[in-house]
Amino acid sequence: MAQPLQDPLLEHFSKFVASQLGLSFPKSRWRELERGIRSAALAFGMKSAETCAEWLMAIPLQREQIEVLAGNLTIGESHSFLEKPAFAALGEKILPDLIRSRQSADRRLSIWSAGCGAGEEPYSIAILLKRLLPDIARWRVTIRGADINPDFLKKASEGIYSDWSFRDTPLWLKEEYFRRVGDRRYEIAPAVRKMVQFSNLNLAQEHLAPDSFPSSDGDAMDVVLCRNVLKYFTPERAARAVRNLRASMARQGWLIVSASEAGSDLFSGFAAVQTDDLTLYRKMGSDPLEQPRAVPGGEAMETMDDEGFRAEPSADLFADRLPTPFPFSRAKREPPPPVAPARAEFERREPVSVRYSEALAFFDQGLYPEAAAILPEDPADPTWTSEEAGLRARIHANLGDLEDALQWSDKSLELDKLNAALHHLHGMILQERELSEEAAISFRRALYLEPNLIMALFALGSLELRRKRLNFAQRHFASALALATRYQDSDIIPYSDGLTAGGLKSMIQSALSFDPSR
Repeated sequence: MAQPLQDPLLEHFSKFVASQLGLSFPKSRWRELERGIRSAALAFGMKSAETCAEWLMAIPLQREQIEVLAGNLTIGESHSFLEKPAFAALGEKILPDLIRSRQSADRRLSIWSAGCGAGEEPYSIAILLKRLLPDIARWRVTIRGADINPDFLKKASEGIYSDWSFRDTPLWLKEEYFRRVGDRRYEIAPAVRKMVQFSNLNLAQEHLAPDSFPSSDGDAMDVVLCRNVLKYFTPERAARAVRNLRASMARQGWLIVSASEAGSDLFSGFAAVQTDDLTLYRKMGSDPLEQPRAVPGGEAMETMDDEGFRAEPSADLFADRLPTPFPFSRAKREPPPPVAPARAEFERREPVSVRYSEALAFFDQGLYPEAAAILPEDPADPTWTSEEAGLRARIHANLGDLEDALQWSDKSLELDKLNAALHHLHGMILQERELSEEAAISFRRALYLEPNLIMALFALGSLELRRKRLNFAQRHFASALALATRYQDSDIIPYSDGLTAGGLKSMIQSALSFDPSR
C-alpha cells in the first residue's frame, strides 16, 4: 500500500502550484493537495504520486499538463440553477435596468461567468434572459463561461445534470428548459445551450490571450460573475485576477462575487452596492475616487431601497420552492467552523487509507465506475473500512443503483454503528427510495449520536413538511436554523455536500415561511 506523502514534498509542491496555477494550498489543505496529486498521477499513468509530483516540478509545464493538474486540484463549488441571492439581484434589478437602457439603442448584452464550473451559472443566465426578453431574437446576447478545469467544461458543454443541480429551484425549471435523459438526469434545451460559449481559462495568469475574453469597449462585459473562485487563489494572484476581470468590463459594469470574498481591498476600483443579502460591485472610471453614476433605471447607486432589491425574490422567478434533501455528489469541503461535535465519530477519522483517498479522488471528479474499481468488490473482504463502504454506497447512489447503495450503507453501519454521518447517509438513501418512515428513523439515530448534525434536522423537517405535519416540520427547521447561525454564510455545512451556511439558512427560512394554503 502506498505511503502518505511527506510534508517537505507537499510544502514544495504547494509552492509550485501557487507559482504555476495561482492556487493556494496552505498546510491545512495539504491532505487535499495529496489527493489531487494521487489523482493526477493516475491521469498521467503513473503509479507513484511522489514520482508524479517530482516530475511535474522538474519539467517546463505544457498546456496539457497544466490542464490535467488543474483538473485534479480544483474540485469546484457545487452550484445550483437560479441560485439565490445572486439571481434575485440579476433578475429583479441588474438585467431589467440594462434591458431598459438598451431597448431603443444597440440591443446588446454581454455577460461572463468566470469560474463557471459545470455550467449551471451561465445556463441560468441564459434561461433568465429568455424569460426577461420575449424578443430575444432581436438582441445580440453574449454569454460566456470560463473555467480552468477541462473536466468541468466538458460537462458544461454536454449540458446534462443530476437532481442536485436543481436543489432549491422552482418546479417550472426542469419542465420548461430540460428533458429527462435517464434516471435523475436532465439535458438542457438546445435553444439554451447554444446561447452559451465555453472556454478554458486560468483567471490568475498575468497575460491573457486576446481571444480569452473580450476586453475592448465594443464588446466588454456588462456583468461578470466570479463567485467562490478568488478565495482559492494566493493573494497576489487574486489581485491579478480582479484586475483582469475589471479590464474585461464595460464602464459601470457589474461584478458579482461570493459573500466570503466581498469587502476586501481587492475591489478598490469598484463601488460597493449593498443589498439585503449580497454586496455587488460596480466598475468605476480610471480614478478610484470617481463617484458612481446613476443606475440605468434612474436610482442612485450607493444604496438601493426595498423597491430596488426586495428581501424575497419575485414569485415568478422563485415560485414553487420547497426544501430539498442533500444528494450524494461530493463537492469541495472547507474545514468545518468551530461547532464542537458531541462524539469523535462525527468527524471523519484520520488517517484514512490511501485506497480510500484514491477512490475519493475519482469520486470528486464524477468518475464513479473508476472510483468503485479502486475498492474491493467482495463485501466480506476483511480490509473494508466504514469510510470505504460509505463511499461505495454514495457511488451507487450517484449511479442510480439505490438497492446496491442501501446494501453498502448497511455494510458501513455494520462496521461502525456509532457513526452519525453514516446513519444520515443511510437515511438519505432510504428517502430516495421513498421509504419515509425508515428514513426518519435513521435521521433520528444520527441525531441521537450527534445532536448538532444540522443536515439530519433539515432532512427531518423536509420529511415532515411533505407529510403536512407543519408543527413538527417547523420545530426541526427552527433547530437547524439555530445551529446554522453559528456559521459564517460562506462556511460549508458538514455533510451537506458543498451547501454553504448562507444557502441553507435561505432554504430554512423559505421553509419556515411556507404557506400550505397557496
